[in-house]
Amino acid sequence: MLKQILETKLEAIETHGIFEGFSAKNIQKVSALLASLFSEGMKVGPFYGEQSFKSSDGESGKGFQYLKANGDMLRFSFVKRGKESGKTLKGKFNVNRVDAWFINDKDAKFEKPSLTVKIPNWLNIVDVAKEISDALSSKQIGAIGESFENKKSMINEALSKKTLAYAQSKGFDVGNAKSDDTVWNRMKKQNLFDKAEYKAFEIVKGESEDNSIVESGKQADKKLAAVKFADPDVVFEDIEKLTKMVGLGFQKGLIVAGIAGIGKTFHSTKTLNDMFGEPNRKDSKWMSFKGAKASPFGLYKILFEGRDNKTILFDDSDGFLFDRDCVNMLKSAMDTSEPRNVSWTSTMTVNTNLMDNDERDEYMLKLMDAMGDPEKVTDVGTKIKLPSSFKFESQIIFITNLDGAKFEKNPDLNAIKSRSLFMDIQLRREDIIYRIKSLLPHIKSKDGSDIPLEEKEELLEAISKSDGKLTMRAIEAGINAKASRVTDTADTLRLIENYVS
Repeated sequence: MLKQILETKLEAIETHGIFEGFSAKNIQKVSALLASLFSEGMKVGPFYGEQSFKSSDGESGKGFQYLKANGDMLRFSFVKRGKESGKTLKGKFNVNRVDAWFINDKDAKFEKPSLTVKIPNWLNIVDVAKEISDALSSKQIGAIGESFENKKSMINEALSKKTLAYAQSKGFDVGNAKSDDTVWNRMKKQNLFDKAEYKAFEIVKGESEDNSIVESGKQADKKLAAVKFADPDVVFEDIEKLTKMVGLGFQKGLIVAGIAGIGKTFHSTKTLNDMFGEPNRKDSKWMSFKGAKASPFGLYKILFEGRDNKTILFDDSDGFLFDRDCVNMLKSAMDTSEPRNVSWTSTMTVNTNLMDNDERDEYMLKLMDAMGDPEKVTDVGTKIKLPSSFKFESQIIFITNLDGAKFEKNPDLNAIKSRSLFMDIQLRREDIIYRIKSLLPHIKSKDGSDIPLEEKEELLEAISKSDGKLTMRAIEAGINAKASRVTDTADTLRLIENYVS
């Protein structure tokens, strides 16, 4: 039923003769329909919006990328059409490839899909959407449907125009043929049917490409390198984009450093919440620790719990960055080479390499059961112990108020920085004012009440002219004080300067 509905919608959008052709304004609608057909668990809205690309095999076009529920990505790619069997579709696009990125593919990069599905120009992707989706799920490489009978059967079940398209592409005069069988039999007799060429679709390993995501990343790198201060118009969007890259596993780590109270944490946590839902649940794809002050073994336990394809966010947890044992663990966890093994050899851990397979399996079952009860796992080793080493396959994000220059001067900090995407957000005072002013309409007091925008602007102006810290926290505290009607503006300013850090 869904297939019939989508076929009707696609035909209503635009088709041209025996060949599909979609205008540039309609290809986003088409890709959204295809995303619905491929997977019910796929978010239908474009994850990165429209892309342009040019692959190393010479194809170029436009594409729309989608994020599946498990973190994998698909891009439906529209290639501009030229002459096909004497018909020119000027300015039109057709779907002739689907590119897939798998979150668990250690070689996956934005500039290189894991797999590419190549679809003949005359074949309607809707007719084989399920087969393509199944083949990608199993990561099947090769031509789909090897025997002539299978291919013949597949085409006979489709519309005759697909058969006519293939026949015309081979220069075959259909003449008075009245059925698909007649066309295939005549083509076989004239040796016009090429078994090697005729494939329903083919899946190959992804090729390197130039695309707009990679190019925008390069431009962002140049822009950040060229200026000392961050651009308030884009820097907070950049936090979200880089957080997405890390959350999807395309980078092992991210450090967002710089001045306090401007929204670094808000944008990172909002992005991860939008991607994966709430953190720190049993089935959550990410973990969040704010103000964490744990022993090195405590960090070891955190990394072990989050080792399996999660994103771990440390906010205002700088103590880990200044402890040598913690830094060594983080260096292993965030290393750019695989495998990433984290180790802690002491009386508090057990060497599972000395166990046979049955012992190790039994031990891991008991340990996983115990991890649900913190009282059963202890850092003094009196109860069940953690393994002395494990494979870490997750990502780490640090939100810190440290100045970026400190990372260059401190060898330990620099070692972590070298393994991460790194943002040093330094805004001019006027940029901070501009940033806060743009958010004033959305800031309300703790009890959900509001005060007139004019009073908020008056408060911001007073704080900006004072010697106190100009941060979002100061503004929020001032709005709370104003909403309480306990203080006037002058008294509010005095309280903020003395008691808000």
